[in-house]
Amino acid sequence: MDEATLRTSPEERIIVRHHTTPEQAGEIFSRVQPRLALYSHIGRRDVDSAKLIELTRTSYSGPPEVGEDPLLRRPTSCPPI
Repeated sequence: MDEATLRTSPEERIIVRHHTTPEQAGEIFSRVQPRLALYSHIGRRDVDSAKLIELTRTSYSGPPEVGEDPLLRRPTSCPPI
C-alpha cells in the first residue's frame, strides 16, 4: 500500500498514527545502539518481515529481528493474563 492510500484509508491512518514507522524505529535504534533491535509485531498490513527490515536498514545498520509466532510466547510457568 502506498503512502497516499495510507493517508486516505481510515483504518490505515489509525494504525500509522499509533505506531512507529520502520524508518523512525531505525533512527531510534541508531541512537540507542541495542545489541539486538527486536520488533514485537508489525503495525502495517502492507509490510511483511522482509520489507520491515529493508525499511529499517535505511537508517539502522545493526541487527534487526522481527518477532513472529511462536517466537514470542508467554512462558508456561506464568499465570494467564
